[in-house]
Amino acid sequence: MEAGCGSVRQDELILLVFTVGGVRMAVDTAQVAGMAHPEDVESQGRETHGFHQIISFRDPVCYKAPWVLQVKDEAMPYGVMIDQPEEIVPVNLAALQPLPCLIGTGGGSEAIWGAMVREDGTILLLVDLYKAGRSFQGTEGGNLTHSKIT
Repeated sequence: MEAGCGSVRQDELILLVFTVGGVRMAVDTAQVAGMAHPEDVESQGRETHGFHQIISFRDPVCYKAPWVLQVKDEAMPYGVMIDQPEEIVPVNLAALQPLPCLIGTGGGSEAIWGAMVREDGTILLLVDLYKAGRSFQGTEGGNLTHSKIT
């Protein structure tokens, strides 16, 4: 996903915002090659992981309107299932905060690297899809255990 119309300033990221398991998250669109429906990705035989495999959720995750983010990773192309994307927004780098070490280790994934408090008070967890891909190495692709697509 390129920035599209307009240019990206050096002091901002373009974030894709979505919710999985009741948790609002965002990824840098520079790491996303595209989006597709899960059945399209499955028919092409591409490796896909559920977002619940990146971070731990207390309850099983239910994907109500699933989409697969196709990650720009030439070494190990893969997809990550999310619930329907909510919005794409430009964000000033100064608004992003690194996670404290204690919180960062609690979620079980180094892929979550920061957070942002939005004007409406909601918090977005920031996810690095490249680090997420490294955590999948050695796991079986397409394993969507503890999730449900409705």
